[in-house]
Amino acid sequence: MCGICKCCLKLGCKLLCMLFCSIFGLLLIVALVIYFVYFYNKGDSSKSGNKSLIDFSF
Repeated sequence: MCGICKCCLKLGCKLLCMLFCSIFGLLLIVALVIYFVYFYNKGDSSKSGNKSLIDFSF
């Protein structure tokens, strides 16, 4: 009976670690996307003279 408990405990720990790592990875990816969309492009647009896509239309 105790061997089954140890096996379930190990499997549960692995599952929790995998879940926490995947959630952390997803949050990191979302944070990087938000950073590049909002902050990186705003800093880049001031260097190019605040040109938008409308300025390049025909």
